[in-house]
Amino acid sequence: MYDIYFSDIERKKVLQLPIIPEQMPSFSKEGINEEFETYSNGTYNIIGAVGLKEFTLESFLPKKGRNYNFQKVKNINPDEYIALINDAMIKKKPLRVVIARREGNYDINDMFAIESFEWYEDKVGDYQYSILLKQWRDYNV
Repeated sequence: MYDIYFSDIERKKVLQLPIIPEQMPSFSKEGINEEFETYSNGTYNIIGAVGLKEFTLESFLPKKGRNYNFQKVKNINPDEYIALINDAMIKKKPLRVVIARREGNYDINDMFAIESFEWYEDKVGDYQYSILLKQWRDYNV
């Protein structure tokens, strides 16, 4: 099992996701390779740098006051989670994302830009969401 945490860049607000996907998110990276043709020797492929990690989380936030027996954090306010993500997007700030296994190992502990965030209230009042996150690097450092 594992836990997922989101926090703002200053770590003033830290929220544990109450409902996590059954499987660990699939992380992808793209290589930034370049292919070019020469006049006499044909095609070459230059292996470039490794791209940034990205992954998608799809789950739901329980309606305020609703608790499920499989829920990791009880009595949450889903508006807090949505506000944290929306605030980061509006202020053009990354989120800190921590994905920790129960054994104390960290799969992810890094800053991520929000590439997309979609959510809606379903017919029972829970908030279904999908968030695409891409690793973020500060070019000023």
